Amino acid sequence: MRTYNYALSMNLVHSIHLIFGSWMIWLGYLYLKGINVSNIENIILVILGVIMSLYQSWLWYKYPKTMYHYNVPGWLVNSTHILSGILLIYIGLSTQQQNLFYDLLGLLLIILGSMAGLYHLHIFALGENEDLNI
Repeated sequence: MRTYNYALSMNLVHSIHLIFGSWMIWLGYLYLKGINVSNIENIILVILGVIMSLYQSWLWYKYPKTMYHYNVPGWLVNSTHILSGILLIYIGLSTQQQNLFYDLLGLLLIILGSMAGLYHLHIFALGENEDLNI
């Protein structure tokens, strides 16, 4: 079985992205409908954003030359995760009350959740490829 950094199972990583991606799509839908989300969900967004940003920063520092699926450079994967994490922190902290950007933030959550879920579903469905350098 192929693994990611620190011997994390590919199936575990794909499953986490599918679960959180689906949850982010749901939150984005709630934002678009103008439904307030609970403080717990905002706290989870902040925690998820902090974990994403810190872990991907560490991976970028520790493994700067990593290549991912389809020869995507590691710096691109790491930087998009870091920026997404910062955005999740912002969303979690700024959406305690509905505001002017509530719809835009909901749309961004739907897009990020869809990207995470669909990309990892695609890789998960194709199975493991021994030619990958992960």
